Amino acid sequence: MMRLALCVLALPMASWAITISEEEREGQPVVVMENDLYRAVLAYRQARLPLSYFFKLSGHEEFVMPEKLLEDKEHFHYFGGIIDCIPSTSGEDPEDRKGLLWRVPWDIRLVQGEDSVKFEGRAEISYSDPATGRRCRLRFEKTMVGYRGTSVLEMRYRIENFGEQEARFMLAVHGRIGVGGGWDQGDYFYAPGDSCRLYYTNWPSVLERGVEPPCWLEWPLKEATDYRPLDSNYHIFVYVPADWCAVGDEKYKEAVFFVASPVRIGKGTGQMKMGIFMTTNGYVVEPSLTYCGGPEGWTTPGGTVSLGPGETCEFKLYMAAYLGIDRGQVEGLKEARPSFLVLERPEIRRRGEIVTLKGRIALPGFGKLALEHGRKVLYERDVGPGVVEVEEEVRAKAGKLSLKLKDSLGTFVLVEAR
Repeated sequence: MMRLALCVLALPMASWAITISEEEREGQPVVVMENDLYRAVLAYRQARLPLSYFFKLSGHEEFVMPEKLLEDKEHFHYFGGIIDCIPSTSGEDPEDRKGLLWRVPWDIRLVQGEDSVKFEGRAEISYSDPATGRRCRLRFEKTMVGYRGTSVLEMRYRIENFGEQEARFMLAVHGRIGVGGGWDQGDYFYAPGDSCRLYYTNWPSVLERGVEPPCWLEWPLKEATDYRPLDSNYHIFVYVPADWCAVGDEKYKEAVFFVASPVRIGKGTGQMKMGIFMTTNGYVVEPSLTYCGGPEGWTTPGGTVSLGPGETCEFKLYMAAYLGIDRGQVEGLKEARPSFLVLERPEIRRRGEIVTLKGRIALPGFGKLALEHGRKVLYERDVGPGVVEVEEEVRAKAGKLSLKLKDSLGTFVLVEAR
């Protein structure tokens, strides 16, 4: 018998829909993507994509939004949500903050499909490289895809150099996230790995080790992983080279994951750097292309990425909210994929014609688990968001067996055996 250790909801996937619409928020035009698991608000004129992500299973807004929405192309505002910072996150001028995308107009297109919806946004920026003086022109395209029956929000990035000279830039996906409805004691950050790049800090317990940023330190680093509200104004910024990261609220057993694809830069490839800016009064998550985002990046070796005329940089970043997963499970993950987490690797054990399935995964939405023998389906059942514990015995003749997860993002092979 297959058991579900936790399934927050257990309705058939076919009953779920996804919609996209144009609305207004605080007098500003926005786009809303919504299904029965989340409601995401895209404030494209302010380049907040998304501005808001309301997780319906927990009843929590997952982003911190300190200011009301308005249109101001001259002065930066902390509206919250995600803002893509390009060609840098900050500059020498105090008004040079969070890049240029919030200053320029956007062209958008909405697509409503049966199982998914798309927001296609495009903007163009022009700037002078502070180190070389070269005039750079970049076309920034961001496609956001919402799917039926899952909390996954897919973000597709394409950056093209449409100028006549080499274009250097930095890019940070700056997320003012507050899992569980805001910043509070017990929130944590995690990314897999054993080392991190210290960008800057004033945290006494870090500086007393004699370190001088930028430098590499062992990871995890408590000052950067644990949110602890204090009267003192301490902060630390580190990057972890990793394919995924998570921000969690241990009180609610709630977590938001960011899972990145490999990054294609021109003819080469790279890995995302998962940045965390942890302070004693809040935190920001920044999946980034480089290990810095400020003015020093222009003169630091490896501080920027470079595209020749006509070249592109492309990658995908998936955001997904989970309920019913604790910190120990997050830090012990075997694998994080866009539409599932592997808590215990699924196994297929055969004893004659008796096949035993074992494993544990976590899902951000609805789908089906299926055991297939060639083209024949030996077992299939609906599963829902939460932690799914697999424990099943079936009969199967000799041959290849595949345990698969099927959801609105596709079909994924969890394990195969003969």
